[in-house]
Amino acid sequence: MALCSASNSDHRALRREFQAITQGTKRFASPSELISTYTNPLTRLFGEVSLPDSLKTRSGPISVSSSGSKTDNVDVLLIEAVQESLLLRTCLDWVASLDSTQLQDLVQVWIFGPSFSGYDDIKGAMQQCALRTITRLLGDSSLHSSTMELIKTLCMSALTHLSLPALIVAVLKERNIARADVIWSETLRLLSSLPDRLANATRGQLPDGFSAAKWVEEVFVGGMAASLHDSSLDGRRLRLLKDVLSRLDRMGYLSRAVDGDGRGFWVALLRRSLLCEGVEPNWPRLRRILSRNLRVKLDISLMETLQYLAAQKGAPTSLVTASERARPGSEGIAFLGKASHTFVGAIAHILDAFLRPKSGTVEEVSDVNSKSDSDSDSDPDEASMKVQTFTSIALSPVAQSPLLAWAWATSLSTEPPSSILLGTKSVLDRWSDSARISRSVLGEEVFLTTLIMCTLSSLPTSASTSSTITTQLAELSRCRTVLDGISAHLAHPDPIIRRMGMLVAELLSAKTSCSSGGGGGGSDDGGKTKTLNFGSSIWNGTGQGREEARVLRALGDAWEFHAKAVEGVREEWGKGQVGDAIRVLGIGVAGKENIGETIEESRAVASLEKKKPRRTAPKTRSLPMRVDPPSRKDTKARPLITMIDDSDSYTEDEHQDEPQPSPLSMFSRSNQAPSRPINSSDSSSDSTSDDSDSDAPPSGGQESGIHRLAAELSGLSPSEAGNILNSSPLSNPTSDSSGRKANNGRRRKNRIDDFEGDRESHAPQFTKKILPPVYISQLSPLLRSSDRSSIRLALHHAAPLIRRKSSTALFGAEVAENAVDLTLSLVALHDNFGIKRFEGLRRDALTALAVAQCQVTVGVLVEQVFGSQYSNTQRIGMLGALVESALELSGNKKSEEDIGVRGRVDGVVAGVIEKARAVGEDKVPAIKRERGLQVSNTRRTREQRGLIQEVATTTSSLTTRVNAQIETPGVKWSTLAGPVYLFPLINRYLSYQAHSSSSRQNSYLGAGTASLFHPDSHSIFLDTLTLLLNVSPSALLSSLTSSLLEVVSTALLSQNGFGGIDVTTTGVSVDTASTLNLLAVLLHANIEADGGEALISGRSNVECLKSLLSMVQEVFTVLQAQTQSNTVGGENTSAGGGGGGGGGGGGGVRGKVLSRAATVLLLMDQLDSVRQETIRRAIGFIPV
Repeated sequence: MALCSASNSDHRALRREFQAITQGTKRFASPSELISTYTNPLTRLFGEVSLPDSLKTRSGPISVSSSGSKTDNVDVLLIEAVQESLLLRTCLDWVASLDSTQLQDLVQVWIFGPSFSGYDDIKGAMQQCALRTITRLLGDSSLHSSTMELIKTLCMSALTHLSLPALIVAVLKERNIARADVIWSETLRLLSSLPDRLANATRGQLPDGFSAAKWVEEVFVGGMAASLHDSSLDGRRLRLLKDVLSRLDRMGYLSRAVDGDGRGFWVALLRRSLLCEGVEPNWPRLRRILSRNLRVKLDISLMETLQYLAAQKGAPTSLVTASERARPGSEGIAFLGKASHTFVGAIAHILDAFLRPKSGTVEEVSDVNSKSDSDSDSDPDEASMKVQTFTSIALSPVAQSPLLAWAWATSLSTEPPSSILLGTKSVLDRWSDSARISRSVLGEEVFLTTLIMCTLSSLPTSASTSSTITTQLAELSRCRTVLDGISAHLAHPDPIIRRMGMLVAELLSAKTSCSSGGGGGGSDDGGKTKTLNFGSSIWNGTGQGREEARVLRALGDAWEFHAKAVEGVREEWGKGQVGDAIRVLGIGVAGKENIGETIEESRAVASLEKKKPRRTAPKTRSLPMRVDPPSRKDTKARPLITMIDDSDSYTEDEHQDEPQPSPLSMFSRSNQAPSRPINSSDSSSDSTSDDSDSDAPPSGGQESGIHRLAAELSGLSPSEAGNILNSSPLSNPTSDSSGRKANNGRRRKNRIDDFEGDRESHAPQFTKKILPPVYISQLSPLLRSSDRSSIRLALHHAAPLIRRKSSTALFGAEVAENAVDLTLSLVALHDNFGIKRFEGLRRDALTALAVAQCQVTVGVLVEQVFGSQYSNTQRIGMLGALVESALELSGNKKSEEDIGVRGRVDGVVAGVIEKARAVGEDKVPAIKRERGLQVSNTRRTREQRGLIQEVATTTSSLTTRVNAQIETPGVKWSTLAGPVYLFPLINRYLSYQAHSSSSRQNSYLGAGTASLFHPDSHSIFLDTLTLLLNVSPSALLSSLTSSLLEVVSTALLSQNGFGGIDVTTTGVSVDTASTLNLLAVLLHANIEADGGEALISGRSNVECLKSLLSMVQEVFTVLQAQTQSNTVGGENTSAGGGGGGGGGGGGGVRGKVLSRAATVLLLMDQLDSVRQETIRRAIGFIPV
């Protein structure tokens, strides 16, 4: 069929035809018909010459070859209809029948326009339509997977085919200015949001090589560079480019100069400037019309980018390197070398090119002057504008290196002396600020001092200098601000800051002296002004800034040499040619950065290769002869470590290795005679006496005297010293028996009074014993120490000490004063030393602290539970302490075995399941009749067993809560349960969930909010609420119900946010079971309190219960179906049925979730029965 015959004269009819193709009501009979249908509108717009070779027809219905036949009427609705039909219908139906090249070319030409130059307005209009079409399709959740893959491919192609200049031309062709502004705003909005829309549609599965940063670089920055390269750049195009920069600023792209991957606005623009020569001359025109805030942000970003690139290329950014600091006298070799000249010239060259003031056209100047605010510099003098830029950017509170200070001074040195002096005055004012000096860091101080040194050195001191500059410089050096700044530096506690102040003072004194001397600084004229000199001792030596001061002084003394070297480098590049300067900083054309090195580096490598000696072939023809080492039979071996006075008295007997004496070994008895050789009989008797390990005291008073002496020296009691001495062996355990070598017989045995035997054996080596804490204030320092024994001692004594000191009548407010500090110390602990029962000891201490000072400690624990700096184990420990303290305050007995929070919840839910199942079974006649036929009533047995274990379990009931209040003397649990425990936890949890939900919607996650709760910690948190609800008084139930229903609803809806598994796929998570536990206990408590009437009386509660009922029914239905299918398939997985037994539910987590869901459904059925009964009583229905 021929669709064009009826469509060439009517755009609306043609648009309806393509809409019919999209809907599937119109189909093509052959590929040639498809090609002709889609190419005929293109030939009307561009001519057939513009079509790709694969789409050109040999005998088409329309043969247009000249550009003069192009129509000016561009129907954007028709273009969007064609694009939708291609993406939604044609590419899906004809992908197998049409040639892939033809199909690809057809899509590319309708989305981006022809690839040849010209017709930018039509191509821009087509690309605007493509942006709207792709954005609209990405919002469709039912989009076909093939269409999504095609859109991914188009987004990748847009990186190179999307043209910002064409979009600008399309906007400029619009005669209505207001409509053009609306179209341009929409275009920028669609361009900036496309990466995020694509990421949302693909759920983060972006194509390889596509990212938001690359999109901005290629489309925005690359398009801006291409627009600046355009020769027809006028004021209106500049204003549109200004909107592009404003959009990038609102996107946050300009907030960071360089990101972690080395990407940034200026990195991309400098790389593009190598391809587009018009970027450098036209950028000052664009910069002139920017707002002041945006201009300053871009200028500071350029400065940070240049500093980053120089550091990446290995530029000497610091005055003294680490290797130079290790070799005194070599400081400054790197900073004052040729590499610094190249980098300083490159940075200054780029700063001059992109920050220079530019006089725009009449239209641009009128546009700037029409602004009501002071967004731009109003001074027409370019020199003063450059000084203003220098003052606002170089003196901004951004970290800068001394190399950048040198580059700033080099850039400013080309201005007149009056401008240099004005800039120097601004730097001195900043340097002399007392507030800055008090809080200044070392890097800022070194940068400002280097900047002062360079700017003062760049001031000419010859006779040609005007007397006005000389007088102003002298007045500047003697002004009150500079003198106060020098005094503040000299009073600074840091010696480096003081030395920098001294250096500036000497430099100012020398500079004013040379200026006043009229160039006769080298003569001994008596009228010469005396210069300030602090003496050579201040500058000579190492450390405390001496090396930096010497480097700066060397730079100032040889400033003319360095300035000529930098100027020579810049002259080689040429004025206004920044390409070589950009390449020096390591930026090349995209994909070619690592192909070659810079000119200087290549020359250096070539010179090194020339100097490297070449190895010649070996001249020997045989292996060297092996020579034995000289004999050392008559040479006596020397010890590695000897005493100074023992070098001559070294003997072979002393060469024997003596064992290391143990602590208090100086007081151990020695039973051998030290001065005579030991015979075989003596050695045998000695071995017999040494082997005996008797604790009996020796005869006589010598042993007791030794014990007293040891106690006095060590600070221990005599009994403790005696225990240590008696426990240590009385002789060397490594001594050999009498049957060994004869040399062992000559080993010297020392007595306690033999000071000549071993001169170091009498030095006592006592380890300091850590005393147990006596006061509460001693616990925190022990817990914060890095010693294992200190932490272990504090943990073992914390809980008993806190309980002992909890009585305010005896010990006052000792616990209250240290409660917050001690709680934070306990919470922040990590088990880095493998202490036994670490978590249990910490939980006991926190529990005792919470019982002693409930309001303070529990408030801190609740706050820290939601702190992002804690690990999963720490958060679970805090929740466990909350549960244990609540159980103790409510009067519940602590179980003998440590079952944890989850075990306690299982016990509570077991009772709820039993009662819910019993009520549910009563409603089934068959089960009730079957139970009546049994001999033993299992239900009654279970109920009796539950009554007997009522004290051990914590199943919520009204009687239990009342008894708990009666059995807890002195503790008002009813006043603490709600305001101290439950309400703070609930409110903080709901606030956290609201903040997390809004952060995910805004595609921004704050620090720590993305993973605050792990599945385990989230499950323990919900179990904590379950246990607290179980022991809370009945009076709180009405005020807690609505908040807890909101918690349950929020937790179920955000299971995927915490890592929960969808029940429709493979399994469930532990936090799902905990959420159902909380809901079951809440429903059971309301039913026990008043039959559930208060719960169903509130409209919001009923609506929430209805939504929860649908979710729980879905969980139960899916898990029940999975359990039945697994049972049929042969897998032995018990799902727990309706009750799941005593409380485990069977079948692991899946069984727990299934049993809890069934219990919740049974409880909601009871509430529905109560609701129906209430309605019957309200309308006066009386059952028969």
